[in-house]
Amino acid sequence: MLHRTIASFRHCNNIGCMTDQPLDAEALTKDILDRLVKETWIKQYAFTDGKGYNIAWTPHGGMTAMAMKEWRKKLALGDGDERPLILDMVAHGLMPHPTSNATTINAAFKHYVQSGLAVRATFKPNIGCDIEWTDLGQNFIKNYASLVDALKISADEDRLIMFFTLMECWAPNWDTPTNLRS
Repeated sequence: MLHRTIASFRHCNNIGCMTDQPLDAEALTKDILDRLVKETWIKQYAFTDGKGYNIAWTPHGGMTAMAMKEWRKKLALGDGDERPLILDMVAHGLMPHPTSNATTINAAFKHYVQSGLAVRATFKPNIGCDIEWTDLGQNFIKNYASLVDALKISADEDRLIMFFTLMECWAPNWDTPTNLRS
C-alpha cells in the first residue's frame, strides 16, 4: 500500500522523475551525480576502474553531503529500502496509507524520536500518523524537502535510495574534507 500511495502522489503532484524503464545501479549513480552537478553540489566527477568515483565537491555541496550522510545514519535510512521514501512522504506533508504495515512505518519513525527530530512519531493501522516535530525536526524536513525537490528526486524510491547510498559512500568526511573545491 505504501508504494501505491506514493505512485499516486507522483502522478497527481508531478513531483520526481518517474520513468517507465527501471535504471540499473550505474545509470542511477550517474543520474544522481549529474543532478548534483546541475545543482552545484559538485563541480565534476570521474570514474576510474579499480578506484571508483572521484568527486570534486563544492564547499556547499560537500557540507550538505556530509550532513545527509549523518542523517542517513541517525535515521537508519539504509536499514530498509522503504525508509527514504517514508521520510520523503512525511517531509512533504503526506502520510502512509492507513493500511500500510505499522511495524515497518514505526520502525522508521522511532529514529525520528531518537535523533531529536520528533517528540513523538507513531503510526496506527486504519487511523494514520501522529507526529509532533521538534524545532530541529521542522527545520530538517523543510530543508530536506527543498533539497530533494531541487534535485527532482522526491517520491522516486530508486533515486532516493541511490542518493542516500551516494552520500554514505562518497560524501567527504568531517575530519578530512580534502575533496572540497571552490
